[in-house]
Amino acid sequence: TGVQTCALPISTDTPQAAGSGDALAKVYAAVEGKTGQDRFDTLLGLAREEAKQGPFGFYHSGTFTAEIEAFEKLTGIKVGDFEATSERVAERVVNEHQAGRPGSAVVLGGDEDLENLYLAGGLAELETPMREHVSKEYQAESWVSPLGIMEMPAYNSDTVKPEELPRTWEDLFTNFDKRIGIELTDWSWYGSLVQRYFVEQKGMTEEAAIKLITDGLRGAYTVDGHTLTANLLASGQYDYVPNVFAHYVPRLQQAGAPITWEGLSPDMPPFFTVLGVGITKDTPHPASALLFIEFLLSEQGQTIIAGRNYVPTADTYPGETLLEKYPNTIIDSVVVPEGRDATEVQNEWKAKFDELLRAAGTAQVKG
Repeated sequence: TGVQTCALPISTDTPQAAGSGDALAKVYAAVEGKTGQDRFDTLLGLAREEAKQGPFGFYHSGTFTAEIEAFEKLTGIKVGDFEATSERVAERVVNEHQAGRPGSAVVLGGDEDLENLYLAGGLAELETPMREHVSKEYQAESWVSPLGIMEMPAYNSDTVKPEELPRTWEDLFTNFDKRIGIELTDWSWYGSLVQRYFVEQKGMTEEAAIKLITDGLRGAYTVDGHTLTANLLASGQYDYVPNVFAHYVPRLQQAGAPITWEGLSPDMPPFFTVLGVGITKDTPHPASALLFIEFLLSEQGQTIIAGRNYVPTADTYPGETLLEKYPNTIIDSVVVPEGRDATEVQNEWKAKFDELLRAAGTAQVKG
């Protein structure tokens, strides 16, 4: 499952579901000023009334079986889930919203997808005191992040010795002669690497950074899918991937695969992709949606998230996260200059990444 972003059609002439947000406003009013068990009990009572209409929809990127099962056990509220890429999730929500038939109540995906979804009218503004437990850089009007994904340089320990590892990103693109794999949708990581590392931290021009990366990745393997990328690295199809999703690595190691990020140089910072969660506009299950989001941000929800090797983002989690272990981590989010349209900037970086992939010059590997 990949975290991808897309530009969504924005329409001001779309059918609206009955209530047009009134149901969510009533939920906010019912729990205003309430905290702790009192707030939970109030939301649960409202959610049980909504449950008479059937399960509420949870559309998400990534697998959340453990979180869903724990929530259902805690509350008795059934969840109907739909899993796809972040891009596909956002597209489905917009299509349902414009048709006036919202099927989801909670949406979880990439932060840029959720921003686009909000602009397209698919998400409501999110009001919850649980925002206080999450860094302000991991939230917006319509969403808050309960988790993120570390993108770590990883390698096959059967084919790469620790002393052969690159010590910096510059070293990777100039002095590393092993086989490298690149995932086909990682335009945001590429833009962040150029802007936030080479330009902001190293003082290079964008043009010089792009040339450095392009020259260093000629002959790299291009792979369709983050899961496949990690699996092929583990199987020895290639030797090194600059941004494996970290939560895949322990699973593969448990199966005996020679894949690791151990030995990562502090001079080669990893990247962090934020996943956000929000409430679908005009959902008939607003209390269920708010209850589920606050569960994800609770200590129980964050502990489950951490146990699956994602990065919990709320301070309700009592343990150490990979973000704390790697304090030099860079946020994976392209810079949108003041006065520029975010979608236009995203599309520009998608085009630049396509140019990089064409320059790599190898056949694609598809799952």
